[in-house]
Amino acid sequence: MKCSFTTVNTTMEGNAMKITKRQLKQIIKEEKAKLFEQSREAKEGGLMADLDAIASAIEEIAEGMYGLVDPGEPRGAAGDEMASDLEMQVERLNDLYKKMVAHFESSDSGRTPTEEESGIPDSKRSVIHNRRPDW
Repeated sequence: MKCSFTTVNTTMEGNAMKITKRQLKQIIKEEKAKLFEQSREAKEGGLMADLDAIASAIEEIAEGMYGLVDPGEPRGAAGDEMASDLEMQVERLNDLYKKMVAHFESSDSGRTPTEEESGIPDSKRSVIHNRRPDW
């Protein structure tokens, strides 16, 4: 078996070291995986920040609606009902946010999320997920 070497200059002492093409390919593969992971984490962080910003904006709108009166409505407190509906949607967004955090954290650890973390009942999960060990 012929093994060809590539000379690589190190930056620490200026010494040259020899590595095989296979070793170089492995190093490149590992570095690409690191970059991909960093990119994935950045995207997940951006999604979570966007979701949080949407929930905050809806909360601000809801706060401004309390006490609004519809002149054509004899009851008067139309804004209170709409604000209450918006707050309910904010709660749903917050629940979704928590589930997404749990999902991303479980993806990082390599384990299958629990029913509570994922929000998916065990009966609805695929057979593969039900058989996967939870280390």
